[in-house]
Order: sequence, then structure tokens, then C-alpha cells
Amino acid sequence: MLKTILYHLAALLIVGSISMSGSVVWAGWHYQESTTFYNKQKVLSREKATIYWEGMKLRRENGDGSVDLLRLDKDAHYELEPALKTYRQSALVPVAEGSGRLPRELDDALAQLSPEERQLLEQYLPSRSATQQADLVKVVPGAEMEEISGYSCQKVQARYRNLHATLWVTYQLPISPDDQAFFRELAKRTMHREGMEDWYLWAEVLSQVGGFALKQEQLLESAAGNIKSIIAIDKMVEGPLDAALFQLPKGYSSQDE
Repeated sequence: MLKTILYHLAALLIVGSISMSGSVVWAGWHYQESTTFYNKQKVLSREKATIYWEGMKLRRENGDGSVDLLRLDKDAHYELEPALKTYRQSALVPVAEGSGRLPRELDDALAQLSPEERQLLEQYLPSRSATQQADLVKVVPGAEMEEISGYSCQKVQARYRNLHATLWVTYQLPISPDDQAFFRELAKRTMHREGMEDWYLWAEVLSQVGGFALKQEQLLESAAGNIKSIIAIDKMVEGPLDAALFQLPKGYSSQDE
């Protein structure tokens, strides 16, 4: 009986949100993300971001004012610059698992080469299947548990290329199967993509072990020096989100025009 009353109360609250704002709202997640970067134990910088996530859509409001929109339902990644009212769009198409296929737009670019040019280029590239196998995230769930923000978390080790990570994953948040599908689809779309290695590692780990990471430590190895980062999640709340958060704002122009 109590469960039924709470269900109807929640429904009334959502309907009230729609009528008051005039916009469509969807159930999703809203949380804060803080990242600290280190080099040889010295703090280099600190960044904060606000994330909105619903189904196959994610909005990340960065500390510098820029916004990332991941629309997996549209196979697209939008980078917004609100100060300039401009955006840049790139494709986020899935790479077929086990096929060694490259992202479609890269295949299209290679198709523009002559047979001789393509043959010469492929002499210096590993096979697609070998490249794919080498680029998969190595995930090692641990037995150690630790409490983060009041939630019991499992420590999970992962490595991808020159990126090492430890994730503290909790299974105590009500992450639904639909929510979990987001991680699987994001991993398919960020595999092999330069500049999105951290997105791929995060998504691939959670697609394999389930749950949600409340903390993540990363070590990026490079010839210029290793960079360590610590990512902490705070104020994670499930509730209605305005659908306009995941749309391109009116009046914005493409930077490619």
C-alpha cells in the first residue's frame, strides 16, 4: 500500500514539473564531478563539472564553460561553446565487436586513397584485428572493498594503452539495465578514438562489472612525464531532467560552416 502511494506521489511530482516548466522531463541522473591533476605529487590543476545523464544521452558542463553532449541515440558528439554560441559535431559510430572494423568515417577517408597509396600505408599499420585486440581494456576486479560517500565500493583495476586506472565501483545505486546499456554503447563508440581514451576505459569497465564508479584514479604515462588524476563523484541524485538539456540550443552555429 505504501509503495503504491509513493509511486503515485512521484508521478504527480513529475507531472507538476512538466506543467510548471512547460518542458518535457525524463527520469535520469544528475551529479557533480571533481578532478585533480598531479605531476610528481604536485597539484597541477583542479576541474569541476556537472553531469546530466538519461538513457543514451549525457551532458557534461565543464568548468571552463564548454559543454559536451553525447547523443548515442544519434551517433553524435557535440562540443558546445556557449560564449560564442557555436558547436562542433563529430560522429560517434559503433565499432563492430570482433570484426576489427575501424570507425566508419575513417574507412570513408581511406577509401579516398588510390590502391597504391592504401597499400603503402597499410605496410606501416598493424592488421585491424591485431590492433583491436591490443586496444581492449584489461579489467581486473578485486576482492578489496572500501566505503566511498557512504556506499560500499569494489576496487577494480584497469589498463588501456598508456592509461592505468583504479575505479571504486558501487552496486548500491539503483542503476537500471537501461542505464547499464549506456556504458556498453559508449564503449563501442569510443574504442580506438584518439582523445577519448578515458571515456572508453570508464565505459568499458562499467559495461563489464556493472554498477557505477564513485571514484577513479588514473595514471597517464607519457614521454613528457606521467600525469595522475583523481576523479570524485558527489551529490549523485536520480530524478527528472529537462529534455532541453540534451538538445542543441537555438541560435548556435556550426564551427565547420
